[in-house]
Amino acid sequence: MLKEFGFDIIFKPMDSGVIWSYLNSPKYMIGCSFLGGAGTYAHPFEVYNNIYSSKRLNFESTLDTEDKFLVSPVSGQTYNITQMLGELFSATSTKDIQRLTNDFMQLTNELCIFMPVVEKTAPLRIYDIMLSLPEATSSQIQYSFYYYGTMNQMLAKMMRNKNIYFIE
Repeated sequence: MLKEFGFDIIFKPMDSGVIWSYLNSPKYMIGCSFLGGAGTYAHPFEVYNNIYSSKRLNFESTLDTEDKFLVSPVSGQTYNITQMLGELFSATSTKDIQRLTNDFMQLTNELCIFMPVVEKTAPLRIYDIMLSLPEATSSQIQYSFYYYGTMNQMLAKMMRNKNIYFIE
């Protein structure tokens, strides 16, 4: 259906370790990454199971035979993540679900987990009148005009290539 609108679509399943360098190349204008969200089923087990088994967050799988332990950098408390997830999965009382959810909330807050999300579908335009970009040719793909990635990546690439500069 997208080809009818002029999109040349290529579906390529990729490992998360290589997808970003692939999408950052100027050859592609739009990239999509599909991953399970934390709140897929709106239940605390689903949220914390997705967070604490996420390779994107550098957490190892919770499906291994050994229990996974994390230590809070704030309180120093040791959490048995595997055991807590198992208890949360099988909890039937509101009291147990709330207790375990509060424990996970406390740990997650103390770990200050950061998950970078890169949007390659939106072009970056500079609106600061003190900054300037090279002239673009209308109705043509401008490989050096649009930059994608995290804001730091976009700005760093443009500064490195001298495509963004201060007006004197």
